[in-house]
Amino acid sequence: MAMLTWLTLSLAADTVVRVPSVPPADADLSRALGHRLRELREAAGHSQEKVAQAAGISRNHVRLI
Repeated sequence: MAMLTWLTLSLAADTVVRVPSVPPADADLSRALGHRLRELREAAGHSQEKVAQAAGISRNHVRLI
């Protein structure tokens, strides 16, 4: 299984986190979920920023979903 390397912001400088890549079937499911969440967010008239604040996460995290 391929591995991806992400640099994260944390109290420890330049923490490296290795995560497995997503299998194609899971990637399709993730993409479909992301599209559905976007449809629901837009139908409710919410911005990514508003959803992020309500969820206690950054707008960038919402964007990555």
